[in-house]
Amino acid sequence: MADGMEFNREKCPTIQQVKYLMELEKMQGGRGMIAQIAANCHVNAASVSRYLKSCCEKGMLTKDYSLTAAGKMWLSNYKRIIEELYAYFRHIGIRESQIEENVKDMVENVGCYTLSTMLANHQKMRTTYVREKEVRSSRNFLREILPEKLDCEVYFMLFQSSGGTLKVSMANDGFQKPAILKHNRRGSCGK
Repeated sequence: MADGMEFNREKCPTIQQVKYLMELEKMQGGRGMIAQIAANCHVNAASVSRYLKSCCEKGMLTKDYSLTAAGKMWLSNYKRIIEELYAYFRHIGIRESQIEENVKDMVENVGCYTLSTMLANHQKMRTTYVREKEVRSSRNFLREILPEKLDCEVYFMLFQSSGGTLKVSMANDGFQKPAILKHNRRGSCGK
């Protein structure tokens, strides 16, 4: 990680390689570990062995195949990204049947830094949208969206709730229909 490999888009891992390290993290080590990872991931043991050796060379694993601090950080970052990508694709309306393939494409073809930035900005935009939505529903909503002076007809009905049912209230007859909503700098009122 010290050589900046997490920002090098050409060295994006495959989802399968991330799964190798996730399986490795679950195991305690010992004999047959590579064969166990290969069996769990439905691949050839030689593929797992080659990848784990390359991780040792990069400083992500020790010689006995335990994660280094840099390896743990790298793996936890990719696990977070994968989890957030699933949520992101659900949020933007991608069909459930297509999400896994889209996550795979993003992880394997887009750099870690770009993915992290994209997901952080998406979360920031969602938070801003929620905050703006709360502000719009504030007590000054009409004052903020209506022009400075406005007279318009409005129709309304007053209902009374009794025993879980709604019926038109007698108070409804006390108002002229249509009413006039007057709005100016001092506020809004019905007439």
